[in-house]
Amino acid sequence: MHKKLSIGLGWQFLYASCSLFAATPEEVVYVFSHGIWDNNEQVYHYTQEIPDCFSKSHDRYIINGPVQTFDYPDAKYKIYNTSLGQKNEVEILVDELYKTIGKYQKDVVMVGVSRGAVAAFNMIALYDLPQIKALVIESPFDSPETVLSHNLSKVSFFSKITNFAKKIMAYKEDGIQAIDLVDGIPQDLPILIIASEEDQRVPIHSTLTLYNKLIETGHQNVHLLILKKGQHGKLLRGHEGWKYQNVTHAFYKKYALPHNKTFAKLGKKDFVKSMSKPYLLATFDDK
Repeated sequence: MHKKLSIGLGWQFLYASCSLFAATPEEVVYVFSHGIWDNNEQVYHYTQEIPDCFSKSHDRYIINGPVQTFDYPDAKYKIYNTSLGQKNEVEILVDELYKTIGKYQKDVVMVGVSRGAVAAFNMIALYDLPQIKALVIESPFDSPETVLSHNLSKVSFFSKITNFAKKIMAYKEDGIQAIDLVDGIPQDLPILIIASEEDQRVPIHSTLTLYNKLIETGHQNVHLLILKKGQHGKLLRGHEGWKYQNVTHAFYKKYALPHNKTFAKLGKKDFVKSMSKPYLLATFDDK
């Protein structure tokens, strides 16, 4: 088990020219951790409102309040800069987290997608972060190896390409992996995991392996929502996006976090089904 790290405050927050939300009092602030092939603007797929400079709003959302987001080194298709949620990206995320806490002086709901989900998971496992009151992660993976093998197995000369990809990426074979850090996650932390059977980038069995390990290690506030439909990184806007949204708000309600009462009521039935219990991987071995 890794020793928890602590970092003091004292950060200066840099304001963006196009603010995501007005600086009105809120019970929590959200920190959003984006996925590979994307950048900080991915957050706009999860918020109810977005800046005036984008001139539109969404009818599905899981973030409705002040939010901090940022770019990882691989933002805007610089995929060779990613470590797939390992140490350097965790350090970037914890830096952004403390900037956010320093500005808002609020508790945090952490939201992450794919690599961003794994970076958030790893950060919480490695650092002492009592300010984080809930973790919502979409398509997290148990190990970078699983994702690399799954995606590159569809390409000819698999072994050569896999080795080449590892050499040019910031990813380290001996680096941290979420599946090895489960014991560092606080036992009582509310966690909602969302996955899709149709996900072609993060195989669902990888997400389920991580979820099952959490259950096996006594984490009782872990919830799992499996969608039958939905492309990677587009689940909230996809065919079952309403279920995703409503279950998330039911999750927020369960743990006394800000939520939309109507959405939470609509998601109650599916949320009950998401309660902590082991999941059979065999059902998805061929996905």
